[in-house]
Amino acid sequence: MKWLDSAIQFEVSHTPVVFIHGNSDAALHLSKTATGWSNTIEYFLDKGYTQAELYATSWGDTNTLNAAKRTHNCRDLLRLRRFVLAVLAYTGAPKVSLITHSMGVTLGRKLIKGGTVDGPDGSCNLGTPLTSKVDVFLGLAGGNFGLCACEGTGTLEPTCNKKNGFWPGDSCGLNTLTCGLSPLPFPCNGPTYSSLLMSMNTDNVREASIVFSAWSLADDLILYADEVWGRPTSLIPTSSGKVSFNCWMEANIYLLKVLDKVVFNIQPWSCHYQRGSICGNH
Repeated sequence: MKWLDSAIQFEVSHTPVVFIHGNSDAALHLSKTATGWSNTIEYFLDKGYTQAELYATSWGDTNTLNAAKRTHNCRDLLRLRRFVLAVLAYTGAPKVSLITHSMGVTLGRKLIKGGTVDGPDGSCNLGTPLTSKVDVFLGLAGGNFGLCACEGTGTLEPTCNKKNGFWPGDSCGLNTLTCGLSPLPFPCNGPTYSSLLMSMNTDNVREASIVFSAWSLADDLILYADEVWGRPTSLIPTSSGKVSFNCWMEANIYLLKVLDKVVFNIQPWSCHYQRGSICGNH
């Protein structure tokens, strides 16, 4: 990509954007399974942003074979928070916006909310909330209420653990191990789930001035039309707005359509729901 080799422009006229990728992805295109934010950055550049306004860094080792080992740990959270603070200091901008995907959504939310983290690598304090320094927080396909794949024996995998993973809870009311069932056969007033996720979802600290959630009903990782115990797991509780798509598409295309609608007010493509179908221009 030619823009990677071009002279960097340091003028900052837009709110700088920080991108946080998902589990085992990468900052920029690395492989077929780690496509990163390269297409998204191209999109922003085409819309008039400069390289000085767009920032991404890789967290984790970007190895898909280690995806089940990822947790919300102190190492990654402290590093990502410092990266956001570094962008603020480097650009001199009063605020940044965050665009996040998958596990990057929950990592991004926590680094902004701050506070303590009880991770597998020890405990740490991220500091005070950064809400006043974040303009827009866009969360794409985040497991904010956990993932149904993590119920029951799923907790044997580190990424599904009950403390700082994506455990959704094993029961809700009389419903047991039926996290993704819709409708649920019995009333469900809310399960006990991952301690870190519950803590984030029940406090009143907003992630940004504007919080937006987006997801696909045909997501091939979250599954179950995004539902976890009867509610969309990708919906951030503090959301100012939301949008969902009823078909499957590659994550980078999916994000561009969300940006079309949310940021640049362009009508995105749509499609009729069919498991495995790809969004077309209908």
